Amino acid sequence: MRHHIPLRRRGEPAEIAGVCVLLASNDSTNLTGSVIVADGGLSIIDVGTLDLPISPATALS
Repeated sequence: MRHHIPLRRRGEPAEIAGVCVLLASNDSTNLTGSVIVADGGLSIIDVGTLDLPISPATALS
């Protein structure tokens, strides 16, 4: 599955923590109704067209 992710790797916990820190900080006071996706670019791919041995929902677990 990783070869289908544009960044070619899973996100590290520190990368996800960085997003959380941003959202908890005053730097995000102007963000409202936003969806922030931290998936290495996987969401830009139509996973329905991939030939996967497992379902996309469980592919990264």
